Amino acid sequence: MSQHRYIYSYSSASYFSKQEKSEKVIITNVKKILEKDITPEDFKAIGSEVSDFLYKEKMKHSWGHVPLLGPIKSVHLYESDSLLDLEDIEEVYVNAENFSGSIKSKKCGWIAWKLVEGDKSILTHKSQTSEYQYLVAMNHHKMETATTEVREKNVKFKNTKDGRTFKRFFSRRFWYDDDLEKLLTSLPSVSFFNY
Repeated sequence: MSQHRYIYSYSSASYFSKQEKSEKVIITNVKKILEKDITPEDFKAIGSEVSDFLYKEKMKHSWGHVPLLGPIKSVHLYESDSLLDLEDIEEVYVNAENFSGSIKSKKCGWIAWKLVEGDKSILTHKSQTSEYQYLVAMNHHKMETATTEVREKNVKFKNTKDGRTFKRFFSRRFWYDDDLEKLLTSLPSVSFFNY
């Protein structure tokens, strides 16, 4: 639904085939998952039903609900202006109480992630302000291996706070930024124009 909203935001007639393809994907998936026959006019109601199921009365942090795709955040990969290949995602697990989760990707293996409090107080420019950071691990054959690696990275993150404070005077980039960038560039995606 999120990907469809993004595609539909291109209202030009030249993108009609992309919108039509996206509509068919949603109709097929709703039939398979919810066992309902729908039309595009039903999308708003279905979107609300799914959102209520996923988020209503669920834990919420000061920055909002825990995103289902964790560090991926969205089906639109803003960094490359591409759409996430949704066929690549096989399983998703979210621990709302622990602000963490796991994603099984056909290409990247098990991806584990944890949302942690960022270093907002030591950032000087508003554009660089971040209330949270994603710690990620990927390319594992077992979910347990990926989650163990993320737990170890969480300990490292907590133990290096003073070092990050000092290093921030010289650099705004850290090892967890590199991990996240590697993940986002490794995920299979489709250019919007080739969708």
